[in-house]
Amino acid sequence: MNKRSSILTRKNDILQLTQNKIFLGRYIERRYVESLQAYRDIIIIESSEDIVANLWKIKEILLTCASNEWIGISNDSQNYKSNNCLLWVQLHNITIGKHWFKIDAIHFLQSEIILKLKYIQPFRSPDDSSFKNFKLDYSRLQQIFTYTNVCATFKFSAVTIMAIATLIIQAIIIIKEYSIEVGYLILNSINVATPIILSIIEFITKTVLGLFWLIYVLLKNPSNKQMPHILMNNKMNHNYKPIKFETNNPPNYTNTNQMRYR
Repeated sequence: MNKRSSILTRKNDILQLTQNKIFLGRYIERRYVESLQAYRDIIIIESSEDIVANLWKIKEILLTCASNEWIGISNDSQNYKSNNCLLWVQLHNITIGKHWFKIDAIHFLQSEIILKLKYIQPFRSPDDSSFKNFKLDYSRLQQIFTYTNVCATFKFSAVTIMAIATLIIQAIIIIKEYSIEVGYLILNSINVATPIILSIIEFITKTVLGLFWLIYVLLKNPSNKQMPHILMNNKMNHNYKPIKFETNNPPNYTNTNQMRYR
């Protein structure tokens, strides 16, 4: 309990050493820690970073206050000569490589003391631009851009362009001829089919109208049926007798006139 309380009293001093400190670290792997029975992510901080000195001071403070807890700050075991610092932390969804980090807090757990890092962004070197890294190999260019190669390139390009142009022209001609033939065929088909279609329509119309007229006549009231004209003429012939003139003694209109003038 005394060690835990002493750690808490020195916590402000530890935070002052790491507060608002942004550093560049290289995430290399995730390794299993036997004493913790858990996995921790390893970040290497090169000795040229300013925060390395503060990290060693933090480790000294923690060793004096808590000697039994596992501290997530160590040396590079693969390179003893370097003064690089290794941070054993917990990260999520970060690719292997260089990244910018910031120490956000220090967690004092039951059996370990671990730094909580805040991920900022991946590292982008200013020397990675294509213009700076691109170097022209003039000897290689001289071997490529020779007179024969340039002439062959122009010939091949000209032949290719001419072939494409010829293909396009032939395709246009074929499409034009085909469209004209199709147009004539459609016009002839319309001219031939128009009278046939009109005749069929007229036949169907007359048939349907005649059928409806026949139905109308059959369903009409038979009491109002009119007498045919032929029968009417025969009846009139029976009722009226024709006038006959006697030709035995025709009237003498001459004598009558003579007597009138007398």
